[in-house]
Amino acid sequence: IVIELGDHLIETGEASFAEFVFSLGAGLADPAEITSRIETARLGAWIEKAEAAELAGDRLQALEFYRKGLRTLQEAGYSGRQLQARIEDLEDQVREQRHQGDARKIMRLADDSAAEGDHVAAYLGYSRALKLVPDDRDLAGRVAHHRQKAQDEVVFRRRDVLAIRVAVETARKGLTDIPIN
Repeated sequence: IVIELGDHLIETGEASFAEFVFSLGAGLADPAEITSRIETARLGAWIEKAEAAELAGDRLQALEFYRKGLRTLQEAGYSGRQLQARIEDLEDQVREQRHQGDARKIMRLADDSAAEGDHVAAYLGYSRALKLVPDDRDLAGRVAHHRQKAQDEVVFRRRDVLAIRVAVETARKGLTDIPIN
């Protein structure tokens, strides 16, 4: 039972506690097996480094330590399922953080376009940013606002084009109606 409990603790990332449990079982199980398990538990120092990096906000460094730990566990014959789940969760957080950073950069460009009155460029920029952070309601509102402004611009420009066409046709008719002497 000491081996099973220690193995479970290693799998869950409690390496230092696993080492303690294994040392308690020194007289109860095969000394070579206990020594081997204690050495494996000591290899789990990566978890403390990963947690420290994560607490410091350095998710990339934490990921590096967790991945190293997973390889170490797997090489020692453990599945590392829980650690793999933690790695996947942290990767999702890093991806989300990266998307938010990219979206902020794109939004700044779209803000500049909006300030200049270029609603088409603002709409396109905000739409692109919204693809990166689809749950941002404020951004969705900006997309809708600038889409409407861009559509209004198109309508006004069509009217301008039609007015110019009418003026050109009128001028052309005026030229053809002039008698040639």
